[in-house]
Amino acid sequence: MANANRAAGLIPVNYLNGTRWNGQANIYYIPQSDTNAYAVGDPLATAVGSADLNGVSAVTLATAGTGQPVRGVLVGVGTGEGMMANPQNLNQIFVPATKTRPYYVMVVDDPNVIFEIQANDNHYGYADIGNNCNLLAGVNNGYTSGWQIDDSVASTGYTSAGQLRLLGTSRRLANVLGQAHCAFLVLLRTHELGSAGGGGSGGNGASFSLDSNGNPVGQEKVNPQYRKEIHAKTNYTFLSRGINAEFYCTTSRNRQHTASRYTPPSPIACRRVGSCAESPEVIQCTYPR
Repeated sequence: MANANRAAGLIPVNYLNGTRWNGQANIYYIPQSDTNAYAVGDPLATAVGSADLNGVSAVTLATAGTGQPVRGVLVGVGTGEGMMANPQNLNQIFVPATKTRPYYVMVVDDPNVIFEIQANDNHYGYADIGNNCNLLAGVNNGYTSGWQIDDSVASTGYTSAGQLRLLGTSRRLANVLGQAHCAFLVLLRTHELGSAGGGGSGGNGASFSLDSNGNPVGQEKVNPQYRKEIHAKTNYTFLSRGINAEFYCTTSRNRQHTASRYTPPSPIACRRVGSCAESPEVIQCTYPR
């Protein structure tokens, strides 16, 4: 049976630790001057240097294409910071292109959320799983997003700058790999806050190189309450720490800590999630909360 063609943009389903998405999202602002239309499932990017009078950060429609950043995915629309609805029209769940007022939107901006999204054709198969690909912009139907995976372009390797990491297919009935409009599970690899897919463009990531002694030089972007850790024999260099995960550049899987102010517990698991300039791969280590 053919896959249903039901483009709906990006649908949050799980977290990387296997738990179901719990409905959490953050509020962002779309000014009246914005000329884009928005619907549930659309990917958004930060509108740099723009906010409402209370300092609520503004977002705009993301751009499809290699390396283009994504802040998160729209899941709710309202006309006030505390009103995720339009009291004058409760049936309105989208933001029109021509606006008579500003809007506020709920955005899933956690980089550890896994999304479901359908491909626009039938070009991806089992050999593409684990690779990276890009988004394809689409027009909403007045209710949900029209964005899809752009599978008209061949998927690229694990370390490429594609916007999405193909984790697998959505495991449900009537979703057949190799047929048009197959639904895939993906991570936002170019997440602005630092993607678990290894390609984040900002946030908690770090930007530095190593000197001849293996010590980092350059500008850190690590949360200042945690110090960077240099591990024995420079096998691992601390990049960032989230709530329950750390990211390391590595040339070895034999991780050894040197003394530091932060000594993590034994990790639940460590896995390869990308690459960095200093070494062949990035390791994500997950710890108990």
